[in-house]
Amino acid sequence: MYLPIKENALLAIDPGTTSGATYWDLATQECFLVIPWQDDLLAMRRTLINQMETPFVVIEDVHSDRRMAQRDRQRFDQHIGMWRGLCAGLGCTVELVKPQVWQHPLQVPKGMDYSTRKQWLWEKAKQLMPNYDIKKKYADAYLLGDWAINQRN
Repeated sequence: MYLPIKENALLAIDPGTTSGATYWDLATQECFLVIPWQDDLLAMRRTLINQMETPFVVIEDVHSDRRMAQRDRQRFDQHIGMWRGLCAGLGCTVELVKPQVWQHPLQVPKGMDYSTRKQWLWEKAKQLMPNYDIKKKYADAYLLGDWAINQRN
């Protein structure tokens, strides 16, 4: 269904309000770089180009919610558009993945509010990848990358 990856690298992007990405070497299946969001797209472009590989990209297919503060909605939507534009400009193959798809194997408990779910995902990321110092705001990007690698195997 997903991920006919031919590239040697994977970029997993969580485009949320804090936004960030994890960059993976597919040969070793190791995350070797966390890319925080920067408002300077040229700096982000240089970061990606300096990795030497054009990555296969998975972006969490999420959208802002009307219950969010207007400023957060705008930032959220801006991040999604800028990540997609940056990846397209670099010639990356991009796959959009719904949260329900990549979270399904994790068996995320139903009915949690946003903060509780984020906390649960962070704890799960630390449990599954104990060798990484995972910051809470990058937990989704780590888990999305891990999911994408497992889809490939």
